Amino acid sequence: MNTGKINKLSTLTSKIQAATPICTESMLMHYLEYVRQATNAANVSWFAGYQGRYANELWKAELLDGWKIMEHVMLEIPVEIVKPDKVMSSEEAQTEYFKKAEKEYYEKASERGVDPMTQHIINSAGQTRTHRIIDIEVDLSEHWVKTEYRSSLGVGDRMTGVFNLDAEAESYLIVDRALGDEPFSQDNENELYRCLVEFPRVHDWLFLERGLLAEHKNPLSPRHRQLIPMLLAGMSEKDIASEIGRAFGTTHNYISDIYDIYAVKSRAELSSLWIRDLK
Repeated sequence: MNTGKINKLSTLTSKIQAATPICTESMLMHYLEYVRQATNAANVSWFAGYQGRYANELWKAELLDGWKIMEHVMLEIPVEIVKPDKVMSSEEAQTEYFKKAEKEYYEKASERGVDPMTQHIINSAGQTRTHRIIDIEVDLSEHWVKTEYRSSLGVGDRMTGVFNLDAEAESYLIVDRALGDEPFSQDNENELYRCLVEFPRVHDWLFLERGLLAEHKNPLSPRHRQLIPMLLAGMSEKDIASEIGRAFGTTHNYISDIYDIYAVKSRAELSSLWIRDLK
């Protein structure tokens, strides 16, 4: 590993470790960039995989054996989805891209069956692990997931890393190389595994703030999630109400709901969940 790459990884490591519970979005983006640099990938995406109960209003996509994708964040947005006649925010572009990719994948999967890689990953649930396409020992050269799906997204090769949080929650990293690039090596896969286990707090915080850990089993609605960083930052209920444009009483009810979901009685107890020791 050259000196320049080592320095970049060291800088990203510092940014990840310096993150606080109120800036997990930037923490995640630094982490995805770290994984991309470490594995020499073209792009990296994060998925929240969950098998427990969930709220109907949450974005989700059904997989197999009750597993669902509850959220998806990509490091970069493909150029082709940015419309020249429309200025799109990063969030809007991601939403449009995910909807397009989700629709395309699940239409084909419902017609022809889930691809062998996804089946292999779900069958292995329950432990932190990595997967390369070569692991599944299935020829995908003529499979629709390669010829019609990944190729349309410009993906040449793919690895998946999975950090297991509990029996109902797994944090997925989808690591891609572009068409024409060298396939991922065993060394690349080893690096991906290291990236998974070196930053357990990243995975824990991402699932904790979404209410997706087994001790809660009650995924937060988008509105409740919006309030979490405000509570952790110490904002008063009055200021939170003003920030979200809701009446004080309504905001107080939201906060009470959050305390019930996390089984805590105060803001101090809520904050303590983010600083607990991890195994």
